[in-house]
Amino acid sequence: MTRPLCLICLVLIAATTASADLTREERHTQFEACFDFASLVKGGSITPNWLDDGARFWYADGGTFYEVDTATGASRAISDPRVPEEEPTLKSEREPSQSMEVSSPDGTRVAVIREFNLYVEAVDGSTSTGLTQDGSDGHAWATYGAQWSPDGTHLAVLRFDERGLPTLPMVDWLDPDLPVERVPYPTAGRPRYKTSLAMVDVAANRIIPVTLDGHPEDGLNTLGWTPDGRELLVIRFDRVMQRQDLLAISWDGRVRAIITERSKTFIDGLAAASLMPNYHHSVDTDTFLWLAQRDGYHHLDLYRYDGTRVRALTRGDWLVVRPVAVDNDRGWVYFLAQSDSAGPYDRHLCRVGLDGRDFQQLTEASGRHAVHLSPDFQYFIDNHSDADRPPSADLRRTDGTFVAKLASADISALDTMGYASPERIVVKAADGRSDVSCAMYLPPDFDPGRHYPVIEVIYAGPQWPVVPRRFAPGEYGDTAAALARLGYITVIIDSPGTAGRGKAYQDAVFEKLGQIEIPDHVAALRNLAATRPWMDLDRVGVHGKSWGGYFTLRAMLQAPGFYKVGVASSAVVDLVTTADSPVVPYLGLPSDNPEAYAAASCLLAAGQLQGRLLITIGTSDGNTPFAQSMQMLDAFTQEGKDVDLVVFPGQHHWLQGESFLRWQRALRDYFEVHLPVNVSGATSN
Repeated sequence: MTRPLCLICLVLIAATTASADLTREERHTQFEACFDFASLVKGGSITPNWLDDGARFWYADGGTFYEVDTATGASRAISDPRVPEEEPTLKSEREPSQSMEVSSPDGTRVAVIREFNLYVEAVDGSTSTGLTQDGSDGHAWATYGAQWSPDGTHLAVLRFDERGLPTLPMVDWLDPDLPVERVPYPTAGRPRYKTSLAMVDVAANRIIPVTLDGHPEDGLNTLGWTPDGRELLVIRFDRVMQRQDLLAISWDGRVRAIITERSKTFIDGLAAASLMPNYHHSVDTDTFLWLAQRDGYHHLDLYRYDGTRVRALTRGDWLVVRPVAVDNDRGWVYFLAQSDSAGPYDRHLCRVGLDGRDFQQLTEASGRHAVHLSPDFQYFIDNHSDADRPPSADLRRTDGTFVAKLASADISALDTMGYASPERIVVKAADGRSDVSCAMYLPPDFDPGRHYPVIEVIYAGPQWPVVPRRFAPGEYGDTAAALARLGYITVIIDSPGTAGRGKAYQDAVFEKLGQIEIPDHVAALRNLAATRPWMDLDRVGVHGKSWGGYFTLRAMLQAPGFYKVGVASSAVVDLVTTADSPVVPYLGLPSDNPEAYAAASCLLAAGQLQGRLLITIGTSDGNTPFAQSMQMLDAFTQEGKDVDLVVFPGQHHWLQGESFLRWQRALRDYFEVHLPVNVSGATSN
């Protein structure tokens, strides 16, 4: 199955925009340009500034401002409508705080951290009150997650105990004195930090400890206060993400559970991506929205604050991504959802009645939609695009009725370089049943009579899919587009186990992380090539970063006869010694599941390497530590395997400046040397 832009269209586009092979210099110039793909797409989305409660709005497009009448969609150019800056709020001359300041509801005070302790200070600098005295390095109070009560009388604060945690040594190799900073780094195989919660009676300068049952390593996520301002809402989740509780905690520290959820595998809402809480904003003083996977897909339920489930609002073999707004007056809940079976990863604006009736999908174009609702809930701005459709912005009524197109992107810079959008394809996984979503990029001078080497740009981590669903594709799409400019067929694959397709789909990876993905990717590439003879599967390369770096190593070690050349950047290497949060939900603790961790270790499989491999890493990478790459190099050395290495002194997980440009050249040169395009009929100048 293919997406709307068919293969024949791609061939025609490439043929008409590139009448002859590109020179080496032209390829390299276009390769570099694709790493800033978003800058080649001008406009096509708007951010409204609503006026008259939604009757009008203005927006900026470049240096021009426009005002729009929402009733008709008519727009007119106006002078700069921005209100001049108000007088700045008075600030004290005190020293900068060690962490962010959290303002009180009336804006007159801030909570700050000084010397690991909590202070409340007047914004004008007139007062500063220390509320704690026992904070220390490694056991500090924090303003992260701090929540003032609505009346400003109480403050909920977290305290993190990092004592005894493993640490990463961050060496400044560019300083002659080689200073070392040790950064806490919880790993899957070691204890993690402990979090505690306290209520502070600000007026009385009194700390009220909150006693929570459960494990000291449980995570806590403060959400805000109930509508009456009497209780703090907190999500508590265990380390393996099989339990989560919505708790209500009163000013005096009493705790009650509102909702408790359990899973035999992992709770996807917490484990999949960013720990986004399942609680969403209050509907009224008595009820709130809860996003749960009761039937295998995320759907909205309406709950009372006493824990009573009122009703299901949505159900079906599709999933709600997140609520957007609640219109209490008319009884609608607006939300983003992956609601179209023809495009299961597409995201649309939908709505449903608070009575659970009258579900409506309000947008229809494929791809991803980002919306802005008017204050009166009568209109919304729909910014949308797909991998093969440039961004555009529409004005619609909240029943989905189209009013006017407001903006369309200018992609003339892409047209000039003969860019063709990727083809989206669905093939089968290694089991012959599960669907695998793919995106394929063709060279600018593609000729179906030739045979082209193939590079897979891989992520394969279960946290999120990476096949582009918007026109500006992001890091993985940028890299795939760039490598295609060099003359390669490039492919991105989302395999079973990826978030966003329901619980059963993602459960495929449970206790099998690092074991099942590469066979699926090999099967997908073989299925793609079965009807595309110009894909030369005797010359396949692979590249990825972070989890993609890990799966680049897995590809080279698990399918060494298939993947011939790899570039692994900032790679995870061993799951026992990597950060615990992206690993433990899928494999459990190493002490409970040592066999799975051994099977997922690249260190133990180093002897399987056959092809050419380049490892790139920054010495100050706090996500995938420099030490892991060194351990991988040592494992290869012990096995008598030669690999290549590029190190970026002082660079973190996301390379900056000249280091990023050097990485681009390393990626380009490694494939051009070891996986050249100028064989088997495909030419390179």
